Amino acid sequence: MQSRAWLARAAIAVLICVLLAAGSGGPAPSPFNRFVSIAQASDGQDTRMDGRMANIVSAAEAGSADAQNKAGLLFYSGIGAEQDYQQARFWFEKAAAQGHANARYMLGVIYLNGFGTEKDITKAAGYFTGLAENGDASAQALLGGLYVSGTGIIADYSEAERLFRLSAGQNNANGIFGLATLYHQGMGLPQDYAEALRLYERAAALGHMDAHYNIALMLETGSGIQQNLAEARKWYEQAALLGDAQAAYRLAVRLRDEPKFSASQENIRDWFMLAAESGYASAQLALAEFLSDTMNDRVFDEEQALEWYIRAAQNGNTQAQVTAAQWSESGRGGNIDQARATRFYQMAADRAVPLALYQLGTRYRDARGVKADTAMALKLFRQAFNGGSYDAAMALGRAYYEGMGVEKNSQKAAAYLQMAVEKGVTDDHYFLGIIH
Repeated sequence: MQSRAWLARAAIAVLICVLLAAGSGGPAPSPFNRFVSIAQASDGQDTRMDGRMANIVSAAEAGSADAQNKAGLLFYSGIGAEQDYQQARFWFEKAAAQGHANARYMLGVIYLNGFGTEKDITKAAGYFTGLAENGDASAQALLGGLYVSGTGIIADYSEAERLFRLSAGQNNANGIFGLATLYHQGMGLPQDYAEALRLYERAAALGHMDAHYNIALMLETGSGIQQNLAEARKWYEQAALLGDAQAAYRLAVRLRDEPKFSASQENIRDWFMLAAESGYASAQLALAEFLSDTMNDRVFDEEQALEWYIRAAQNGNTQAQVTAAQWSESGRGGNIDQARATRFYQMAADRAVPLALYQLGTRYRDARGVKADTAMALKLFRQAFNGGSYDAAMALGRAYYEGMGVEKNSQKAAAYLQMAVEKGVTDDHYFLGIIH
């Protein structure tokens, strides 16, 4: 399972280099940094389509490839103009038709991610291939990642290795990281932990966030190298401070679960907070649970915990959706809010979470926060039961016994209730005996 986690992270990390602009000689600047430099070129002012921006567009319309590329970057970033991916693509295509390398790179980024157009990874790979053949280190690294994952092109570890080596030869952090990944996983190369670690350290020295994370992971697990939890903690901290939410989250988990680190409750909370504030749903849930644990007396805060349950719920975490609904229903951490409870139960029910389906069913049955709807309640109970909820079995059993929305049927009632009793959902043997 650990190697799978590494592989998934490595593949994703290499693909994420779509956020890196073309270039060589050290870590490539991100497009965002490039956008900022353009804004700074006009005295750092966001002029919203006048001044510097108007001059750039005017030059672009006159046929300047550099101006067309800059116009594309500004529309892509939303700096100096309202963000508009279609306008960005329009100007990048104009510049690319004149052979502008960065415009071709950015078109690859747009098609790879489906920004303002249909996602077309094959088309994106075509742009990156041309650039890679011309020696673009960032395109070489990114294309190598596509060959590793087999995304848009046929997987080919040998070609990935070739591209990563070319990119690494230009000291591109993503190329070095990609090559390290091949050695780490033994993909197309003999597995070599020592060489992987050497390359990860080289990429980390260039500021590669995921290289810091993988070094920490190797040190934590002792995979191919001497286990060293203290050093692992340092590397996780470095990755976290570089903005790696997953590293901050994993560090917080290790500090929470490993007494030997002797971490304070405040320190653990702060690392969870760092990851949570980046929008990482798992960290938001973990922070909420940590803050609501009475054992953590120095940081215990149910009101703040509810806020993080809500944020994690809004971020799509189904466990947080159910908990936020339960707390909203009971008033824990704040005031009772039946509408919010219904909303979060519905969100989790839409993801087929049995407990949420059951709880939403009870709300329709009992008219709590919604208008009574027996048919909907029964539908939800059946879906919950099919998903493994024996609370729903109890609800269906009583519905058949009482004739709630269905024709009375003692046999069906008994069958459902028997299952609920056997699973310990209810000890209502007396009620079951009456039916029999």
